[in-house]
Amino acid sequence: MNSAERNRQSLMASVYVFAIMMVAYYAGQLVMDTFGISIPGLRIAGGLIVAFIGFRMLFPQQKAIDSPGSEKQVGRAGR
Repeated sequence: MNSAERNRQSLMASVYVFAIMMVAYYAGQLVMDTFGISIPGLRIAGGLIVAFIGFRMLFPQQKAIDSPGSEKQVGRAGR
């Protein structure tokens, strides 16, 4: 690919990205207005989701303690 083709491809990619961003912006505003969602509310919800995921990473759930019969069940499944 020569320099002119590369420049044309980069220009077309930029135009497409800009068009997609504008459609997403206006469609997103329309959806948010339809459901009555505000930007501060969206930020709070996103922060709560990130905090929830962070706490789950800090305090992972305990693994279940194996019961004595669990090995036998695994052995039967493998046969």
